[in-house]
This record gives sequence, structure tokens and C-alpha cells, in this order.
Amino acid sequence: MGFQNYEWMHQDRSGIDLGGYGLRLRPIDMQKFGVLYLNRGMWRGHPLISREWVERSFVPWNHSRPNARDPDYGWFWWAYTTRAGWSTHAEVGWKGQRIAVLPGERLVVTMTAAFEDGAENRIFNELMDQFVLPAIRRDQRRLGDPVTRADLAALLETVRTGPSRVAAGIEPRMLPSITPKERHVSFRR
Repeated sequence: MGFQNYEWMHQDRSGIDLGGYGLRLRPIDMQKFGVLYLNRGMWRGHPLISREWVERSFVPWNHSRPNARDPDYGWFWWAYTTRAGWSTHAEVGWKGQRIAVLPGERLVVTMTAAFEDGAENRIFNELMDQFVLPAIRRDQRRLGDPVTRADLAALLETVRTGPSRVAAGIEPRMLPSITPKERHVSFRR
């Protein structure tokens, strides 16, 4: 799939990567991963993982949130229903990394961040509910609308200039994937 500058962060003593967490990817590679799942394991016309694996991965079986009525966690994918009622499967990573797959809309949304204040879910949900999903629905306000553009600009300005969400002492290699890591692999163009 052409991933570059990837890193598995947590290995056991024998050097085996812990596959459940700790994979660092560039945002473009996160997007590719989401597209792989959106296309049920196919990448550029070739099967990389089985359709059955993808479908099983998306089936929630574990109640992970307190008082959840329905299971919300499958094989490393969280199940969400947006305010608009659309089914979303999301990889939820450390401090704001997200890959959201909306099969019914043929859409993958990727976010990378380093929130230290717990705002990652609120910000991602706000971006999805107020801007991404309305942009693809015909009956909702569009991003070309001046009020919508102003709302988006205000939210992005708050994220950009508001108080830092990165706490002092954060491990530099934990910041999004452009940060040099201990085991650095150069980006290729």
C-alpha cells in the first residue's frame, strides 16, 4: 500500500509488536487503511485481507461505554451512529488519531492530533456532525454557505490558537507522524 515512515511503538521483550495498538502512520497512510476497509479488504483491485475479516471486524460485540444499550466495539473498530443516523466504524487512536469509515456514504475521514485535555472526541464529533456530514448531504447547509464557513473558521481558529492541548513533558515521538522518532525512516516523495 506504499506506507512510509510507519512505526510499531510497543514491542514485547522478544521484539514482537503488540498488534492491538501503537501503530504510527502518516495521515495519508491512515486514509489508505480506511479505504482498504471501506473496500472490504481490496486495494487497487487486489485482495489484501479477506472480506470476511473486514465484515467481522466491524461487528461490535463488546459493551465498552458505561450504560451502553448496544455493543460498541468489534475487532479494533468502534461502532458509532452519527446524529444524522449514519453508521460509522472508527479506529480511535491515542490523543485524537481517528480513521472513520462510513460504508453507507462511501466515505473515509482521517484526523490526526495530540489532545492532552480530553477534547478529542468532542472536536472530532463536532467536525463530523457540523461540517463533514452536512457537506455530503443535499438537505443540509453546505461549506460554501457564509455562516457555515464562518463556523468552521472559528472552530479551526480555536484549535489553532487556543490554549495548548499538549501537556509539558509529552514524549516528542508521540506527536503526529511528522515528528522525528527514535527509529526514523525518511519520508519519500
